[in-house]
Amino acid sequence: MRRPYAPRHSLRKGSLGNARARRRGLHESEASLAEGQRISKTGSWQWWPARREMRWSAEMYRLFGLDPAPGTPGMHTLVAMIHAGERARVLAGMARACKEGTPFQQEFRILCHNGEEKHLICVGQPRRGSEHSLGFVGTVVDITERRRAEEVLRVAQAELAHVSRIAVLGELTASIAHEVSQPLAGIITNGEACLRWLDRAQPNLEEARSAVQRMISEGRRASAVIGRTRALAAKGVPQRAPVDLGAALAESLELLMPEMGNQGVAVSAHVVPGLPAVLGDRIQLQQVLINLLLNAMQACAAMPAGLRSILVRCERLCAAPPRLLCTVQDTGPGIAPANIPNLFDAFFTTRPEGLGMGLSICRSVVESHGGRIWVDEQPGPGATFRFTLPVRETRL
Repeated sequence: MRRPYAPRHSLRKGSLGNARARRRGLHESEASLAEGQRISKTGSWQWWPARREMRWSAEMYRLFGLDPAPGTPGMHTLVAMIHAGERARVLAGMARACKEGTPFQQEFRILCHNGEEKHLICVGQPRRGSEHSLGFVGTVVDITERRRAEEVLRVAQAELAHVSRIAVLGELTASIAHEVSQPLAGIITNGEACLRWLDRAQPNLEEARSAVQRMISEGRRASAVIGRTRALAAKGVPQRAPVDLGAALAESLELLMPEMGNQGVAVSAHVVPGLPAVLGDRIQLQQVLINLLLNAMQACAAMPAGLRSILVRCERLCAAPPRLLCTVQDTGPGIAPANIPNLFDAFFTTRPEGLGMGLSICRSVVESHGGRIWVDEQPGPGATFRFTLPVRETRL
């Protein structure tokens, strides 16, 4: 069968129309991509190190605050914009990727020419060019707003934790006052004794010296109580350093033991010898321990005298990754199963006078240190809280 005749000029017109439609579609796709990059603050790039060639999308120029008119900037210009304290790390990561032909991801800060500081994440994937030369394609994302929001949240959490510590100290005011008044009374008693030994017809210098030594000891005891209290009340930026969790527990118990004694609560603490350090803020980790111990003490108050006890234990978990496990177990009435899912929520409390922030702050602190906190679901009386923290492989 013969094909129907079609004039040549009609075929050309149809081909031209299809080409225009394809160009229009391509232009619209490029415009949509550019708009998407602008909205998401994501620039795309291509880089061939051996050829010293780089191509940028329009958004890359906006991210770096550079004028696109002169063309893509050289690598030396970009390196100079990276924060001085992070430059060596970024260059080392890129050099390793170029040497091994591997993907890379770098987060760093830059200082734009207008003085603005930005936080960026650069991700690159290797690719081979037509001449088998190594190149990379990737993206740069502006995460400045995210990092600023995280900083605002961190400050707010630190403020809330400080308020919570002050509230805890408020609950312990009577106990702290008693702990300070005892050594002060001892200082007065020994001071009076010292004067009597000196006022004798033949002064007894040895007894006077012993009295003065006891005064110094009592003064140091009072100073230690005040120092622990001031540390918890202090308002400052969290500082990460190696922390001996066993020592932090001992200091927390020293602060709480007078009140534990007043409540008739027996405390048994066991710290496995030779535990490695955890990297964290000492005051924040002590706050976690104090909150858990206070909760346990208050739970025990509902039990008859003689049945009030707390067991606290710090040990190392054998399974990888290396972690420390801290357990606080009480003999209180236990936790209603319906309350367990909400225990760590902010403002959730089962006590009429409670703020409902203690366990929420515990969770925030533990998770910010890379750990996890939970309560065992167990039938009957008693409650067991546990938290883990990653460790440094350096023994204290």
